[in-house]
Amino acid sequence: TPSSKKLTVNALPVVDLGADVAVCFGETHEFTAPVFDAYEWSNGATTQSIAVADAGVYTLTVTDANGCSNTDAVELIVNDLPVVDLGGDTGICEGDNLTLDAGTFVSYEWSTGDVSQTIEVTEAGTYGLTVVDQNSCVGSGTVTIEVFDLPVVDFGADTLSVEEGSSIELNPGTFVNYVWNTGATTPTITVDTEGTYSVDVTDENGCSAFGDVYVTVLIGIDENGFASFIQLYPNPVRETLNVQMNGVSVRSMSIYNSIGEVIYTTQEVDEFFQFDTHSLAEGIYYLQVLSSKNEMEIIRFMKSN
Repeated sequence: TPSSKKLTVNALPVVDLGADVAVCFGETHEFTAPVFDAYEWSNGATTQSIAVADAGVYTLTVTDANGCSNTDAVELIVNDLPVVDLGGDTGICEGDNLTLDAGTFVSYEWSTGDVSQTIEVTEAGTYGLTVVDQNSCVGSGTVTIEVFDLPVVDFGADTLSVEEGSSIELNPGTFVNYVWNTGATTPTITVDTEGTYSVDVTDENGCSAFGDVYVTVLIGIDENGFASFIQLYPNPVRETLNVQMNGVSVRSMSIYNSIGEVIYTTQEVDEFFQFDTHSLAEGIYYLQVLSSKNEMEIIRFMKSN
């Protein structure tokens, strides 16, 4: 009988790397094949598993115990991390607020504890935010906010005086922009009329402030008589006004404010007199002295705080 041989046909090995996989940038994924005798990956690896981070298609050829081979492929998709853009570091003026907007994501976690897309900030500091996007990837960002002090308008006093026929320059300080109630936009103005003068100023940070001053015009006062013997100090006065008569015999003494109202009067005047000015507002006042000879003198003094 003729000789015969048996032919066995072995099935190909079944290699299944699963579905394509997506990861976030910076992450790695491990692909693992079933157990075979030999492995040859498209990246050159010959191990059962590979850990990869680069996007692309990875192909694996396996060989089983029968020497049969088969191939499978799987794609690794690498999603970019979400970009958090809170804008550049910036500043706000004291009393103002700023809205920080993260943009559209799935979830938010601010360093303040808020979990909303936007927050309102009024305080200086660095604000951090972590977000999660639709791919479950995480991104973060920070922004630093500075709070600028408001400019301070300072005319030197709430009330300034000028002699009749003269003028006075009003200087609120050094700023970037000025708008006066007179319509002027200059750093200073010169005035000779009694009234309230106000200015809106803006500094180099874009912060604004308002200030005003009252200017009083002093109408001629004769201080060449016996007033030259009377010592009035300190002038300007903050607390106690001292009046030294220096031999002048005085019948009465009164104090007037800048609009002519009597705020104090007395007929009991000794050689030395003291007056408590705590209750007086800042401004110009006048001491009227009537001598025993019915001569009258007026001496100007200023109350300051």
